[in-house]
Amino acid sequence: MNISLSKANKTLKKLLKVVYFLMIVLTALCYALNTLALVNQKEALIAWFLGFFILFVAESEVKHKYCPKRKISVG
Repeated sequence: MNISLSKANKTLKKLLKVVYFLMIVLTALCYALNTLALVNQKEALIAWFLGFFILFVAESEVKHKYCPKRKISVG
């Protein structure tokens, strides 16, 4: 796959922003479920950790695929 560096950086930044947005949504969802007492605190915490682990792996894969040799800062 031949992608120019600027296009790869733009794609990387977009994908990382989506992953970070999903992390925020996950945190808000777990907090809301816990606050509304739909799940107990232990279940919400387990769901949050599992979700964050999955999203962390996704973030690592995105960084590895689009930029394996450099560190990318998103901002």
